Order: sequence, then structure tokens, then C-alpha cells
Amino acid sequence: MITLVQKTKAAMKLSELLNQDTTGSANNLNTIKIFVDRVVDTALDLAGVVAFGYILYGSFMYVTAYGDDSKAENGKKTLYWAIIGVVVVAVAKALVGIFVNALK
Repeated sequence: MITLVQKTKAAMKLSELLNQDTTGSANNLNTIKIFVDRVVDTALDLAGVVAFGYILYGSFMYVTAYGDDSKAENGKKTLYWAIIGVVVVAVAKALVGIFVNALK
């Protein structure tokens, strides 16, 4: 017969193999949450940098149009969509922050 001490030792060894604590809650789930949070946060930061770059590019196009209406219009459109991109990234980042805090 297997004694209680042997069962406890076996459970502890199994929990070490599965990277879980002895209460049965998995540390892997927390690791996955942290990983996903970092990946999403990095992607949103990168999207924000790209959108800011397009704001600079659109501004440059608009300023250097020198009276050419088509170039000025392209600069305005680029600037308009880049600002919308920044707003979308900011809203997405806020929603991800709210969602991650709700999971914790």
C-alpha cells in the first residue's frame, strides 16, 4: 500500500514536472498571460511609432507641396489617416490594459 507521505512526495514531484505549485494552480497560465500581454503591448507600441512616422511624413508632404494642390491633398490624406491610426492604437492599448487588469 502507498502511504500518505509517498503520495505527497509523488504529488510534489509531479507538480515540479508540470511547473505547478502544490495547491494545483498552474504557473504556466500566468506565464502565458504575461507573454501575450508583452507581445500585444510591443505590437501596439510599434504601431504607434509607425503611425507617428506617418504623421511626420504627411506633414512633410503637406508643407513641401509648394502650391501643388494634388501633393497638398495627398499630404492631408496621409496626415488624416495617420491621426486616425494613432487614435485607434491608443484605444486598443487602453482596452488591452483594461482586459489584462480584469484577468488579474
